[in-house]
Amino acid sequence: AEDGKTYKWKNNGGHNEWAHDGKKESVPWLDITDPEVIRLQEIVKKTPLSGGTVWDNPLHMALDMDPPPQTIYFMTDGYAKGSKEWAKDVGQRAKGMNVTINCVAMMIPKAVDDLKDLSRRTGGLMTIVKENGVREVVK
Repeated sequence: AEDGKTYKWKNNGGHNEWAHDGKKESVPWLDITDPEVIRLQEIVKKTPLSGGTVWDNPLHMALDMDPPPQTIYFMTDGYAKGSKEWAKDVGQRAKGMNVTINCVAMMIPKAVDDLKDLSRRTGGLMTIVKENGVREVVK
């Protein structure tokens, strides 16, 4: 993080079993300048890939921000065990906070139903980006 802290996650046994390793930390808002974009791109490039898709942790992190965002754009390339429950729980929480979640499925049709449910619950849009790069808004 900007302040030099390292935030850790641990896996409790499965592809969708990621959890905070230690105290849950707050996520700060950042001023997005050109140098900040470059810094964040470098972090993403250097972060090793790991198996497992978990939707609820990053969405709850965004909703925990102070102040919370008005809109979240959530992109995923994966269907995850538990995503049906996450769509309901996160969707209800976001709706109660008046936060819109727009969802983008990256070439994974299995993720569409749960992402559509999540976006619908919050008044957001659901889009799938197909393998050829064509975007389709899902009604």
